[in-house]
Amino acid sequence: MSVLGAAAIAAPYTTSAQEHNALEGLEPVLSSVSGLTLKGSIGAEYGISDGTRNRGPGLGKSENYHTFNLAYLRLGVEATVYDDFHFDTVLSILPSSGNIVNDLGGRQGVISPGVNLHRATLTYTGFDVTNLTFGHAHPRFGMEAYRADEDLYTITRSLLSAALGPLQHTGLWAHGEWDIFDYHVGIYNHDSFGGTNYSGAYPVGYLFNLSAGADLDEYARALHEDLSVRVRADFIYNDEAGATLGENREPYKNAYALGANVGFMGLNVAYEYIWARATNVAGFPNRPRARGYYLMPSYFVTDEFEVVVRYERMRNTEGNAGAAALFHNHYAADVVGIEQPGNKYQAIYFGGNYYLYGDNVKIMGGVEFAELKGDTAGTGNFQSRSQTAMTALRMMF
Repeated sequence: MSVLGAAAIAAPYTTSAQEHNALEGLEPVLSSVSGLTLKGSIGAEYGISDGTRNRGPGLGKSENYHTFNLAYLRLGVEATVYDDFHFDTVLSILPSSGNIVNDLGGRQGVISPGVNLHRATLTYTGFDVTNLTFGHAHPRFGMEAYRADEDLYTITRSLLSAALGPLQHTGLWAHGEWDIFDYHVGIYNHDSFGGTNYSGAYPVGYLFNLSAGADLDEYARALHEDLSVRVRADFIYNDEAGATLGENREPYKNAYALGANVGFMGLNVAYEYIWARATNVAGFPNRPRARGYYLMPSYFVTDEFEVVVRYERMRNTEGNAGAAALFHNHYAADVVGIEQPGNKYQAIYFGGNYYLYGDNVKIMGGVEFAELKGDTAGTGNFQSRSQTAMTALRMMF
Protein backbone atom coordinates (compact mmCIF):
# COMPACT_ATOMS: atom_id res chain seq x y z
CA MET A 1 0.00 0.00 0.00
CA SER A 2 1.33 3.42 -0.86
CA VAL A 3 2.09 6.03 1.77
CA LEU A 4 -0.66 8.19 0.31
CA GLY A 5 -3.18 5.35 0.58
CA ALA A 6 -2.20 4.58 4.17
CA ALA A 7 -2.55 8.22 5.14
CA ALA A 8 -6.00 8.37 3.58
CA ILE A 9 -7.16 5.33 5.58
CA ALA A 10 -5.66 6.61 8.83
CA ALA A 11 -7.20 10.06 8.53
CA PRO A 12 -10.06 9.95 6.01
CA TYR A 13 -11.60 13.30 7.09
CA THR A 14 -8.50 15.50 7.16
CA THR A 15 -8.04 15.93 3.40
CA SER A 16 -9.18 19.40 2.29
CA ALA A 17 -11.65 19.82 -0.57
CA GLN A 18 -8.90 21.31 -2.73
CA GLU A 19 -6.56 18.37 -2.06
CA HIS A 20 -9.37 15.88 -2.74
CA ASN A 21 -10.17 17.55 -6.07
CA ALA A 22 -6.47 17.50 -7.01
CA LEU A 23 -6.24 13.76 -6.22
CA GLU A 24 -9.33 13.04 -8.31
CA GLY A 25 -8.25 15.26 -11.18
CA LEU A 26 -11.11 17.71 -10.59
CA GLU A 27 -10.98 21.48 -10.91
CA PRO A 28 -11.18 23.57 -7.73
CA VAL A 29 -14.78 24.36 -6.78
CA LEU A 30 -14.37 28.15 -7.00
CA SER A 31 -13.44 27.92 -10.68
CA SER A 32 -17.06 26.96 -11.40
CA VAL A 33 -18.43 30.17 -9.84
CA SER A 34 -18.81 33.39 -11.81
CA GLY A 35 -20.54 36.68 -11.25
CA LEU A 36 -20.39 36.32 -7.47
CA THR A 37 -22.18 39.38 -6.07
CA LEU A 38 -22.83 40.60 -2.54
CA LYS A 39 -25.93 42.75 -2.27
CA GLY A 40 -27.95 44.49 0.40
CA SER A 41 -30.79 46.94 0.97
CA ILE A 42 -32.35 49.01 3.74
CA GLY A 43 -35.71 50.76 4.04
CA ALA A 44 -35.88 53.41 6.78
CA GLU A 45 -39.16 55.26 7.40
CA TYR A 46 -40.89 57.78 9.61
CA GLY A 47 -44.67 58.10 9.67
CA ILE A 48 -47.29 60.12 11.51
CA SER A 49 -51.01 59.41 11.30
CA ASP A 50 -54.28 60.48 12.90
CA GLY A 51 -57.91 59.73 12.23
CA THR A 52 -61.52 60.60 12.85
CA ARG A 53 -64.79 58.73 13.11
CA ASN A 54 -67.31 60.63 11.02
CA ARG A 55 -70.38 58.45 11.36
CA GLY A 56 -71.80 56.09 13.95
CA PRO A 57 -71.32 55.90 17.73
CA GLY A 58 -68.20 57.48 19.22
CA LEU A 59 -67.87 60.39 16.79
CA GLY A 60 -64.76 62.48 17.10
CA LYS A 61 -61.03 62.69 16.54
CA SER A 62 -58.70 59.85 17.49
CA GLU A 63 -55.24 60.21 18.98
CA ASN A 64 -52.37 60.45 16.52
CA TYR A 65 -49.59 57.90 16.12
CA HIS A 66 -46.03 58.54 14.99
CA THR A 67 -42.93 56.35 14.87
CA PHE A 68 -39.67 55.51 13.17
CA ASN A 69 -39.89 52.22 11.29
CA LEU A 70 -37.28 49.87 9.85
CA ALA A 71 -39.31 48.43 6.99
CA TYR A 72 -36.56 46.02 5.89
CA LEU A 73 -32.85 45.31 6.18
CA ARG A 74 -31.56 42.62 3.84
CA LEU A 75 -28.26 41.05 2.86
CA GLY A 76 -27.79 38.54 0.08
CA VAL A 77 -25.50 36.88 -2.42
CA GLU A 78 -25.96 35.60 -5.97
CA ALA A 79 -23.76 33.81 -8.44
CA THR A 80 -23.70 31.65 -11.55
CA VAL A 81 -22.49 28.12 -10.79
CA TYR A 82 -21.36 25.50 -13.32
CA ASP A 83 -22.52 27.78 -16.16
CA ASP A 84 -26.17 26.67 -16.13
CA PHE A 85 -27.16 27.27 -12.49
CA HIS A 86 -27.98 30.62 -10.92
CA PHE A 87 -27.95 30.79 -7.13
CA ASP A 88 -29.66 33.67 -5.30
CA THR A 89 -30.38 34.05 -1.59
CA VAL A 90 -31.41 37.01 0.59
CA LEU A 91 -31.64 37.14 4.38
CA SER A 92 -33.81 39.54 6.35
CA ILE A 93 -31.94 40.96 9.34
CA LEU A 94 -34.01 42.91 11.84
CA PRO A 95 -33.61 43.88 15.52
CA SER A 96 -35.38 41.92 18.23
CA SER A 97 -37.12 45.02 19.54
CA GLY A 98 -38.61 48.21 18.16
CA ASN A 99 -41.29 48.93 15.62
CA ILE A 100 -40.91 46.73 12.54
CA VAL A 101 -43.83 46.55 10.12
CA ASN A 102 -44.17 45.79 6.45
CA ASP A 103 -47.32 46.18 4.41
CA LEU A 104 -46.98 42.92 2.47
CA GLY A 105 -44.72 40.60 4.41
CA GLY A 106 -46.49 41.13 7.72
CA ARG A 107 -50.11 41.30 6.56
CA GLN A 108 -50.36 44.81 8.04
CA GLY A 109 -48.57 43.63 11.17
CA VAL A 110 -45.26 43.06 12.88
CA ILE A 111 -42.83 40.85 10.96
CA SER A 112 -40.43 38.37 12.50
CA PRO A 113 -37.34 39.91 14.16
CA GLY A 114 -33.87 38.43 14.01
CA VAL A 115 -32.39 36.70 10.95
CA ASN A 116 -34.94 35.10 8.61
CA LEU A 117 -34.88 33.74 5.09
CA HIS A 118 -36.43 36.31 2.76
CA ARG A 119 -35.71 34.57 -0.54
CA ALA A 120 -33.61 31.63 -1.75
CA THR A 121 -33.68 30.27 -5.30
CA LEU A 122 -31.66 27.94 -7.50
CA THR A 123 -32.40 28.31 -11.21
CA TYR A 124 -31.37 25.96 -14.02
CA THR A 125 -30.93 27.89 -17.27
CA GLY A 126 -29.68 25.07 -19.51
CA PHE A 127 -33.00 24.43 -21.28
CA ASP A 128 -33.66 26.23 -24.55
CA VAL A 129 -37.37 26.75 -23.93
CA THR A 130 -37.60 27.60 -20.23
CA ASN A 131 -35.83 28.26 -16.94
CA LEU A 132 -36.60 26.01 -13.99
CA THR A 133 -36.37 27.34 -10.42
CA PHE A 134 -36.68 25.69 -7.03
CA GLY A 135 -36.75 27.84 -3.94
CA HIS A 136 -38.53 30.06 -1.43
CA ALA A 137 -40.04 33.23 -2.89
CA HIS A 138 -43.23 35.11 -3.70
CA PRO A 139 -45.41 33.54 -6.41
CA ARG A 140 -45.88 35.91 -9.33
CA PHE A 141 -49.23 37.46 -8.53
CA GLY A 142 -50.08 41.15 -8.66
CA MET A 143 -47.83 43.64 -10.44
CA GLU A 144 -47.40 45.87 -7.39
CA ALA A 145 -47.35 42.98 -4.89
CA TYR A 146 -44.65 41.13 -6.87
CA ARG A 147 -42.52 44.24 -7.33
CA ALA A 148 -39.53 44.40 -4.96
CA ASP A 149 -39.77 46.77 -2.00
CA GLU A 150 -36.70 48.59 -3.27
CA ASP A 151 -38.39 49.39 -6.60
CA LEU A 152 -41.75 50.72 -5.38
CA TYR A 153 -42.92 54.18 -6.45
CA THR A 154 -44.76 54.66 -3.14
CA ILE A 155 -43.63 54.18 0.46
CA THR A 156 -46.36 51.63 1.17
CA ARG A 157 -48.15 49.32 -1.22
CA SER A 158 -51.85 49.70 -1.86
CA LEU A 159 -54.11 47.88 0.58
CA LEU A 160 -55.24 45.78 -2.37
CA SER A 161 -51.71 44.46 -2.96
CA ALA A 162 -50.90 44.17 0.74
CA ALA A 163 -54.05 42.18 1.53
CA LEU A 164 -54.14 39.88 -1.50
CA GLY A 165 -50.51 39.59 -2.54
CA PRO A 166 -49.18 36.13 -1.56
CA LEU A 167 -46.45 35.63 1.02
CA GLN A 168 -43.24 33.72 0.34
CA HIS A 169 -43.68 30.00 -0.32
CA THR A 170 -41.39 27.09 -1.14
CA GLY A 171 -41.98 25.56 -4.54
CA LEU A 172 -40.96 24.76 -8.08
CA TRP A 173 -41.71 26.97 -11.05
CA ALA A 174 -40.93 27.31 -14.75
CA HIS A 175 -40.52 30.74 -16.29
CA GLY A 176 -39.21 32.33 -19.44
CA GLU A 177 -39.94 34.38 -22.53
CA TRP A 178 -41.21 33.62 -25.97
CA ASP A 179 -41.35 36.39 -28.56
CA ILE A 180 -43.29 39.26 -26.92
CA PHE A 181 -44.66 37.02 -24.14
CA ASP A 182 -43.33 35.97 -20.74
CA TYR A 183 -44.74 33.35 -18.41
CA HIS A 184 -44.50 31.86 -14.93
CA VAL A 185 -46.03 28.49 -13.96
CA GLY A 186 -45.48 27.17 -10.45
CA ILE A 187 -46.60 24.91 -7.61
CA TYR A 188 -45.87 25.88 -4.00
CA ASN A 189 -46.21 24.44 -0.51
CA HIS A 190 -48.35 26.15 2.13
CA ASP A 191 -45.47 27.57 4.08
CA SER A 192 -44.71 31.26 4.44
CA PHE A 193 -41.80 33.40 5.51
CA GLY A 194 -40.56 32.43 8.94
CA GLY A 195 -42.90 29.44 8.96
CA THR A 196 -43.03 25.76 8.19
CA ASN A 197 -45.45 23.42 6.51
CA TYR A 198 -48.79 23.04 8.23
CA SER A 199 -49.96 19.82 9.84
CA GLY A 200 -52.68 18.56 12.14
CA ALA A 201 -55.67 20.91 11.96
CA TYR A 202 -54.13 22.61 8.93
CA PRO A 203 -53.08 19.87 6.49
CA VAL A 204 -50.35 20.58 3.99
CA GLY A 205 -51.72 21.65 0.63
CA TYR A 206 -50.50 23.32 -2.51
CA LEU A 207 -50.82 26.68 -4.19
CA PHE A 208 -50.85 26.76 -8.00
CA ASN A 209 -49.69 29.90 -9.81
CA LEU A 210 -50.07 30.83 -13.47
CA SER A 211 -48.97 34.17 -14.89
CA ALA A 212 -48.56 35.49 -18.43
CA GLY A 213 -47.48 38.90 -19.67
CA ALA A 214 -46.97 40.63 -22.99
CA ASP A 215 -44.59 43.44 -23.97
CA LEU A 216 -46.47 45.42 -26.63
CA ASP A 217 -43.80 48.08 -27.19
CA GLU A 218 -43.20 47.00 -30.78
CA TYR A 219 -46.83 47.69 -31.67
CA ALA A 220 -47.15 50.78 -29.47
CA ARG A 221 -44.15 52.44 -31.10
CA ALA A 222 -45.91 52.23 -34.42
CA LEU A 223 -48.14 54.95 -32.93
CA HIS A 224 -45.33 56.90 -31.25
CA GLU A 225 -41.66 56.13 -30.69
CA ASP A 226 -41.87 57.01 -26.98
CA LEU A 227 -44.97 54.92 -26.24
CA SER A 228 -44.65 51.65 -24.31
CA VAL A 229 -47.37 49.21 -23.24
CA ARG A 230 -47.19 46.11 -21.06
CA VAL A 231 -50.03 43.88 -19.85
CA ARG A 232 -50.16 40.91 -17.50
CA ALA A 233 -52.68 38.39 -16.13
CA ASP A 234 -52.07 36.32 -12.97
CA PHE A 235 -54.02 33.44 -11.44
CA ILE A 236 -53.75 31.52 -8.16
CA TYR A 237 -55.60 28.38 -7.10
CA ASN A 238 -55.28 27.47 -3.46
CA ASP A 239 -56.40 24.03 -2.27
CA GLU A 240 -56.04 24.80 1.47
CA ALA A 241 -56.84 28.47 1.96
CA GLY A 242 -56.85 30.19 5.34
CA ALA A 243 -59.92 31.71 6.92
CA THR A 244 -58.70 35.28 7.46
CA LEU A 245 -56.03 37.65 6.26
CA GLY A 246 -54.34 37.32 9.64
CA GLU A 247 -53.32 33.71 8.96
CA ASN A 248 -50.08 32.83 7.20
CA ARG A 249 -51.89 30.66 4.70
CA GLU A 250 -53.32 32.62 1.79
CA PRO A 251 -56.92 33.62 2.56
CA TYR A 252 -58.47 32.87 -0.82
CA LYS A 253 -59.46 29.79 -2.76
CA ASN A 254 -58.75 31.36 -6.11
CA ALA A 255 -57.72 34.83 -7.21
CA TYR A 256 -57.18 36.76 -10.45
CA ALA A 257 -55.14 39.87 -11.20
CA LEU A 258 -55.20 41.91 -14.41
CA GLY A 259 -52.71 44.73 -14.81
CA ALA A 260 -51.27 47.14 -17.36
CA ASN A 261 -48.45 49.69 -17.56
CA VAL A 262 -48.46 52.46 -20.15
CA GLY A 263 -45.45 54.74 -20.52
CA PHE A 264 -45.08 57.88 -22.59
CA MET A 265 -41.88 59.89 -22.30
CA GLY A 266 -41.61 60.73 -18.56
CA LEU A 267 -45.18 59.64 -17.77
CA ASN A 268 -46.09 56.14 -16.56
CA VAL A 269 -49.62 54.95 -15.72
CA ALA A 270 -50.17 51.67 -13.86
CA TYR A 271 -53.56 50.02 -13.39
CA GLU A 272 -54.45 46.75 -11.71
CA TYR A 273 -57.66 44.92 -10.82
CA ILE A 274 -57.68 41.99 -8.37
CA TRP A 275 -60.57 39.65 -7.52
CA ALA A 276 -60.40 36.86 -4.93
CA ARG A 277 -62.84 34.29 -3.53
CA ALA A 278 -62.27 32.82 -0.08
CA THR A 279 -62.88 29.29 1.09
CA ASN A 280 -66.04 28.48 3.02
CA VAL A 281 -65.90 30.20 6.41
CA ALA A 282 -68.25 29.51 9.32
CA GLY A 283 -71.11 31.98 9.15
CA PHE A 284 -70.35 32.92 5.52
CA PRO A 285 -71.81 30.14 3.33
CA ASN A 286 -71.49 32.13 0.10
CA ARG A 287 -67.69 32.23 0.21
CA PRO A 288 -66.65 35.85 0.88
CA ARG A 289 -65.22 37.71 -2.08
CA ALA A 290 -62.79 40.61 -2.14
CA ARG A 291 -62.11 42.84 -5.11
CA GLY A 292 -60.60 46.17 -5.91
CA TYR A 293 -58.37 48.23 -8.16
CA TYR A 294 -55.78 50.97 -8.11
CA LEU A 295 -54.75 53.59 -10.66
CA MET A 296 -51.24 55.02 -10.28
CA PRO A 297 -49.83 57.69 -12.61
CA SER A 298 -46.25 58.89 -12.06
CA TYR A 299 -44.19 61.50 -13.87
CA PHE A 300 -40.51 62.47 -13.93
CA VAL A 301 -40.46 66.24 -13.62
CA THR A 302 -36.66 66.13 -13.96
CA ASP A 303 -34.24 63.25 -14.45
CA GLU A 304 -34.02 62.87 -10.66
CA PHE A 305 -37.41 63.98 -9.30
CA GLU A 306 -40.63 61.99 -9.74
CA VAL A 307 -44.16 62.75 -8.60
CA VAL A 308 -46.71 59.96 -8.09
CA VAL A 309 -50.42 59.69 -7.31
CA ARG A 310 -52.26 56.47 -6.45
CA TYR A 311 -56.00 56.04 -6.04
CA GLU A 312 -57.46 52.74 -4.89
CA ARG A 313 -60.80 51.22 -3.96
CA MET A 314 -61.41 47.84 -2.35
CA ARG A 315 -64.33 46.00 -0.77
CA ASN A 316 -65.43 42.57 0.37
CA THR A 317 -68.90 41.02 0.41
CA GLU A 318 -69.23 39.84 3.99
CA GLY A 319 -68.74 42.89 6.21
CA ASN A 320 -65.81 43.47 8.50
CA ALA A 321 -65.70 39.86 9.77
CA GLY A 322 -65.28 38.22 6.39
CA ALA A 323 -62.27 36.51 4.94
CA ALA A 324 -60.89 39.83 3.69
CA ALA A 325 -61.52 42.25 6.55
CA LEU A 326 -59.98 45.59 5.60
CA PHE A 327 -57.72 47.82 7.70
CA HIS A 328 -56.06 51.22 7.39
CA ASN A 329 -52.36 51.34 6.41
CA HIS A 330 -49.91 50.03 9.00
CA TYR A 331 -49.33 53.49 10.51
CA ALA A 332 -53.00 54.49 10.75
CA ALA A 333 -53.91 51.02 12.02
CA ASP A 334 -52.11 51.87 15.29
CA VAL A 335 -54.00 55.11 15.86
CA VAL A 336 -55.83 54.76 19.20
CA GLY A 337 -59.60 54.94 18.74
CA ILE A 338 -59.73 54.59 14.97
CA GLU A 339 -62.54 52.25 13.89
CA GLN A 340 -61.54 49.11 11.99
CA PRO A 341 -61.74 46.62 10.36
CA GLY A 342 -64.32 47.34 7.67
CA ASN A 343 -65.45 46.12 4.28
CA LYS A 344 -65.23 49.20 2.03
CA TYR A 345 -61.98 51.10 1.61
CA GLN A 346 -60.70 53.91 -0.59
CA ALA A 347 -57.50 55.93 -0.39
CA ILE A 348 -55.47 58.44 -2.37
CA TYR A 349 -51.71 58.86 -2.07
CA PHE A 350 -49.66 61.89 -3.17
CA GLY A 351 -45.90 61.50 -3.20
CA GLY A 352 -42.56 62.61 -4.52
CA ASN A 353 -39.32 60.66 -4.99
CA TYR A 354 -35.82 62.06 -5.43
CA TYR A 355 -33.38 59.61 -7.03
CA LEU A 356 -29.81 60.33 -5.97
CA TYR A 357 -28.36 57.26 -7.71
CA GLY A 358 -31.32 55.84 -9.57
CA ASP A 359 -33.19 53.17 -7.61
CA ASN A 360 -30.01 52.48 -5.64
CA VAL A 361 -30.51 55.52 -3.40
CA LYS A 362 -33.74 57.49 -3.24
CA ILE A 363 -35.53 59.75 -0.78
CA MET A 364 -39.31 59.41 -0.71
CA GLY A 365 -42.13 61.43 0.78
CA GLY A 366 -45.86 60.92 0.68
CA VAL A 367 -49.21 61.59 2.29
CA GLU A 368 -52.20 59.25 2.16
CA PHE A 369 -55.86 60.05 2.86
CA ALA A 370 -58.03 56.98 3.49
CA GLU A 371 -61.66 56.20 4.28
CA LEU A 372 -62.92 52.92 5.73
CA LYS A 373 -66.56 51.90 6.11
CA GLY A 374 -68.17 48.88 7.75
CA ASP A 375 -70.53 47.42 10.31
CA THR A 376 -69.78 47.06 13.99
CA ALA A 377 -71.90 44.40 15.67
CA GLY A 378 -74.66 46.00 17.72
CA THR A 379 -73.68 49.59 16.92
CA GLY A 380 -74.58 50.01 13.25
CA ASN A 381 -72.55 51.39 10.37
CA PHE A 382 -69.35 53.38 10.90
CA GLN A 383 -67.09 55.51 8.77
CA SER A 384 -63.52 56.31 9.80
CA ARG A 385 -60.88 58.39 8.05
CA SER A 386 -57.13 58.58 8.41
CA GLN A 387 -54.41 60.95 7.24
CA THR A 388 -50.85 59.64 7.14
CA ALA A 389 -47.66 61.52 6.28
CA MET A 390 -44.56 59.43 5.58
CA THR A 391 -40.97 59.88 4.56
CA ALA A 392 -38.44 57.17 3.69
CA LEU A 393 -34.91 56.42 2.58
CA ARG A 394 -34.40 53.46 0.27
CA MET A 395 -30.86 52.26 -0.38
CA MET A 396 -29.47 49.16 -2.07
CA PHE A 397 -26.12 47.98 -3.43
